[in-house]
Amino acid sequence: MEIRAVQDNPDSNEMIVEGYAIRFNEPAIFDFGGEEFREIIDSRALDKADMTDVPLKYNHSDHVMVM
Repeated sequence: MEIRAVQDNPDSNEMIVEGYAIRFNEPAIFDFGGEEFREIIDSRALDKADMTDVPLKYNHSDHVMVM
């Protein structure tokens, strides 16, 4: 498990995960088998998306426990 930051608050049972699910308008570079791909996700890409039931995953994997 990878831990980037932990805040211990003994007065609360809250667990908060912060980060970016998507970085809009920034190039992302991926390497698949030696082929390089670049993508830029438009800031309007999710305007009509239903975000009411979105799972939390680490690197798109079901094999890694997030919390």
